Amino acid sequence: MKGSSLDCNCYGAFGNGYLSCDASETPVKFTGSIPAGDYILSDSCLTVNTDSTLDIRFPACAFKYCPACFYIDTSSNDVTLTMSNCGYFIGMDATGVGNVQYHFTNIGINTAKIADGSYVHTLPPYGEGQSATICSCTPNNVFICSASTIRTTAASTGVANFPESLSVTDAVKFAS
Repeated sequence: MKGSSLDCNCYGAFGNGYLSCDASETPVKFTGSIPAGDYILSDSCLTVNTDSTLDIRFPACAFKYCPACFYIDTSSNDVTLTMSNCGYFIGMDATGVGNVQYHFTNIGINTAKIADGSYVHTLPPYGEGQSATICSCTPNNVFICSASTIRTTAASTGVANFPESLSVTDAVKFAS
């Protein structure tokens, strides 16, 4: 039907997967043409194992546009991934017309941090709970993440936020 739209997502890896489509939303339409060799596939995750700063407007991930999925490998040390201009996707500005979401997973034994220049979100080591988060980029290029520990860039201590309340019936261990 003329004027209708379809929103589709591909789930899977290595060329095999499932295509899930929904006609209830109007997706963001980008204009322009970006060669497939200029970006990392959207179903791929990029592994980061050292403190890194990425400006998403540019081909900052192995000289290609970054995917929306990152594995943070903290096997050897704490790692901070700082991203600027998170409202861009494959080199196009979506801040005023869409919501760009990123998935971050800590796959190591140390702490991972995701920063946007204003806030730092902390992910505990793999296996300790909530070692993955989904972050939405706001129109002013700041992350809103599902991670419960957050601090401002200027602060030195993160604050754990809990929905509603926290009830404890056993010993509590506080980190130093």
